[in-house]
Amino acid sequence: MNINKIVFAVLWAIIVFLIVMLVIQLNRGASPNQVQRQGWDFNIWILEESRSNFEKIIRDFKDAFPKYSNTSIGIESFQDRNVYHKSITSALWLWIAPDIFMLNNTEFSPLQNHINGIAPSVVSPSDFRRDFHPVFADDLIVRIEEESLDILAWVPVWYQTPALFYNRRNFPRSSELLDWWRLNIEMLSVAERWNIIPIALWDGTTITRAEWIIQSFLAQEWVSNINEVQNTHTRQAFSQYRSLWLIWTQNYIELTSNSFWDTDIDYFTQWSVAAMIGYPKDLMTIADIWYQSNMLFVTPFPVSEWNKNAIAIDYDYFVIQKNTWNLTLAEDFMSYLVSERGQREFIEHFSHYIPAHSWLAIELEENNVHPSFNVVYRNFISDQTELVSFNVLSHEMFSRGLRDILNRENGFDSSFQVLKGRIICSVRKFRDFENLSTMCR
Repeated sequence: MNINKIVFAVLWAIIVFLIVMLVIQLNRGASPNQVQRQGWDFNIWILEESRSNFEKIIRDFKDAFPKYSNTSIGIESFQDRNVYHKSITSALWLWIAPDIFMLNNTEFSPLQNHINGIAPSVVSPSDFRRDFHPVFADDLIVRIEEESLDILAWVPVWYQTPALFYNRRNFPRSSELLDWWRLNIEMLSVAERWNIIPIALWDGTTITRAEWIIQSFLAQEWVSNINEVQNTHTRQAFSQYRSLWLIWTQNYIELTSNSFWDTDIDYFTQWSVAAMIGYPKDLMTIADIWYQSNMLFVTPFPVSEWNKNAIAIDYDYFVIQKNTWNLTLAEDFMSYLVSERGQREFIEHFSHYIPAHSWLAIELEENNVHPSFNVVYRNFISDQTELVSFNVLSHEMFSRGLRDILNRENGFDSSFQVLKGRIICSVRKFRDFENLSTMCR
């Protein structure tokens, strides 16, 4: 090859390289959906929470880390989980993803392939185990076998557990509400004495958090992953969920067909049902509708003498986007989140959650969750109950499919197994890229 051809080849290689780099830079700034960084130095996306309250968290973070006092940090709050996940996926593809975002504990998201773990020098796994509830260490500390190293992959701040919300007028004996056997007997008595539907547990449309509630029933059947669920588990879980429906079917039908209300919270606040299964955050909705404060009582989610003493928890955790341009700031923010100061600040502005920090949870256990009601954090927690994460693999698919199953009158076991197979098949496609040409039925 003569010298001219060599020079030409080198020049051509340089030109191709420059064109590729230009395309990458243009893609980083492009946004067909108008999802832009908007000039912020650092971006955080959150789920279903107040943006203004989160901005107070950012102000305290800057007080704790003065070197970021002049750094602009943008917050985006999504109220729809499905839109949120689609937006994150698009933003990652366009190289405009936020530096920190949130994921949920109930699913394995393919987005986990786009996040950074947190170096032990930033957050010590041993300190995390000491300071946080054991369920978070089990979920969030991962082992890197090649390096014989434990790291904290993600950071939790709060969590929610289901509990029994009830009208004290109808249930004066709280000791009868701790296990499902005695509770069912008590509910039959309540229905007869007060001529009222005892609890809002019937279909999948009206019950606000049906897909979350059924996870706790399944957890009490000794399973913690949709892969493990067999017909015997679903038979017991669905039977408990709809046990009183079988007795009061006509009453439920008349109530739901002759009212203008849409959800279990509506029926409960209008005193049309005596109890419901709720979460700490539901107190905000109830307060907005209004409920007589001295009549609303809460007790931990009932257990069964013959089943596992467990409940499934719900929490979102913060992650660092793998290609963040400001890893140091991201790591500092994570260290702030796990600190006692950061945890306190979060609970101050988001009091409708239970603190993930163990010592803080103990300290605040007698504090009111919401100022309108005499309901404290301890009402949602039982020392004898194990907290578990129930992995449904894909929350969107599980929620949609489960609600459809609960709207039927029978065939729960077979329908759930079909749903399970469809979810597993789909997750293997979009997470593991297996059997791509096979239809998920």
